[in-house]
Amino acid sequence: MRMDRSWLLVAALLAEPMAGCGGDVDGEPGELAGVDDGIESLDDIDPLAATSCTQIANLPAANMPTKTFGNSCWAECWNLWGNGYIEQTVTFPAAGSYQFVISAKGMKALNVWPNMELRVDQQRVGSTFVTTTAPASYVFTVNVSAGAHRVAVAFTNNYDSAYEQRNLLVHRTTISRCSTTTDPQPEPEPQPQPGNLQLAVDQNTRSKNVYFPYGVPESWDWYAGKISVFNGPPEGFTAFTGWGVVYPQKFAPNVVNPSARYEVARYKVYFHRRTGGWVLAQSQATANLAGANFAADFTAKPLVPWLQTNLADRTVQIGLPPLGYTSHWWTQSRVTTSPDVDGCFVRADMRVTDGSVNMVAQLGADWWRDLGAPFLPDFSNNPTAGAGNWVKLGTNWTPISYYSVTEAQFRADPPPLD
Repeated sequence: MRMDRSWLLVAALLAEPMAGCGGDVDGEPGELAGVDDGIESLDDIDPLAATSCTQIANLPAANMPTKTFGNSCWAECWNLWGNGYIEQTVTFPAAGSYQFVISAKGMKALNVWPNMELRVDQQRVGSTFVTTTAPASYVFTVNVSAGAHRVAVAFTNNYDSAYEQRNLLVHRTTISRCSTTTDPQPEPEPQPQPGNLQLAVDQNTRSKNVYFPYGVPESWDWYAGKISVFNGPPEGFTAFTGWGVVYPQKFAPNVVNPSARYEVARYKVYFHRRTGGWVLAQSQATANLAGANFAADFTAKPLVPWLQTNLADRTVQIGLPPLGYTSHWWTQSRVTTSPDVDGCFVRADMRVTDGSVNMVAQLGADWWRDLGAPFLPDFSNNPTAGAGNWVKLGTNWTPISYYSVTEAQFRADPPPLD
């Protein structure tokens, strides 16, 4: 995709949406004071494992001592009919993972539901749209340090007119410390299989593309899968960025699960040398991923929050894009090439946490003039190398790849496929 990932990240942080970008980006998990901003919900507890939960707090919304806006709704709830929050201090007995269950309902306006944030010490640790007119439970799992913390529920996208009002009505928040009686088993690393070479070739043969992204114009070359523009860096170009996009699948049911995520693991970049052989240029083991949600065709649309959780094993969990949007991720830092580089290989393992959602992914790459070159609208500083075919994501890890060399080169001199 011929655009500057760092420029998009800055654009996504602006208050007003800009053409071609949208979304806000959270910081690195663990950088918040005493809070991990990992956001998980509803289906995150393994139903096959025995779960024990001890409630530490029950906070009726109407009784929470700090209220910046709104009024009581018959003592059953607190009606935030303008942007604001309700808050109460809670003592957490030990550091660990806590389950927050917020009972809330909403009133939509302009066909948009209220956005609700969960905050700890006024730092956002969860966000979701409240899409029911009757009370429903919205569940977040958050790591919190021991001690007293201010817990708040906030309303952030108020709208008022003579005809419509967007309101958030909060009933209560319960906080529990949960544990399972079975220790989770570490997931085995995917091992190279004899078919992986052919799988990579199939993912980079345009005639074998069978999936398509919802919302991308059919006239765009990468809509139909594999494209090759610059196999190696153009003369004078010395930097590189790999990237990925995830879209709802076209011609498939739009199954919505706000708690579902897609995951990216073991992302790597290899450069091919003119003299033969491949060299590892970048790895998710040390490189950080970032991203933002954009309109499917990169035109202006309302902001959609970017939900990213970085796990201890470097796997990244990212919220699914709604219909009409794409989730676009990239490496935070460019990597330097060298004069003997004539191609690239980008790979990652990806999956979704809910097999009923229909999501497709594509990997690609850009060559950059240098590590600090700014984005230019004519893409003269970052011509694309190309992109691979669309791959449907399931609940099992699937290796996804893009290579810029020819199929003959790839078969004769394959890179490491793990």
